[in-house]
Amino acid sequence: MENTSKSKKIGRLLKTFGTHGQLRCQIQDDFLSLLKKDRYIWAAVDGLPVPLQIEEISKQHKPLIRIKDIRTERQASILSGSWIYLIKEDVPKSLWPEREGDDLMFSYLRGYQVKFLNSDLTGTVNDIRQYPGQEMAFIALTDEREIMLPLVEEFIVKVDEDLRHIQVQVPDGFLDL
Repeated sequence: MENTSKSKKIGRLLKTFGTHGQLRCQIQDDFLSLLKKDRYIWAAVDGLPVPLQIEEISKQHKPLIRIKDIRTERQASILSGSWIYLIKEDVPKSLWPEREGDDLMFSYLRGYQVKFLNSDLTGTVNDIRQYPGQEMAFIALTDEREIMLPLVEEFIVKVDEDLRHIQVQVPDGFLDL
């Protein structure tokens, strides 16, 4: 299941949380307000679309979601890592993709300024590309190098859409490669 004329990728179910079937999730900021109790989201499970009814969602930095009829950590682990989608009817026209074929979750980061919290270097996101397992940001650094940064929750500290800035924390030595 990918972005189509009828569905929009809005995020990903991450790790299980606790023992009662809750999941951490990563949702594009524009879509978080659309997720409410009893709303359906769709998950790509083994390549097939599966409807999931939201029972509860806490809207924080990394939202916590409970899906109806998912009651154990084991049940939730089946969904862990799945991309999630909304169908077109549930998405306001203002949030529907402007560019056909741009189904990357982090495509909105193009042009953002990047601040590395463990370095004096800064940069600009020139491009976002899909690689197996994750999206990668191509960042032009102030020292005239270009690096590829995996867009994973472990590295992303804060995204400020108003200022078009992203703060990242990378492992020591990452910028020396």
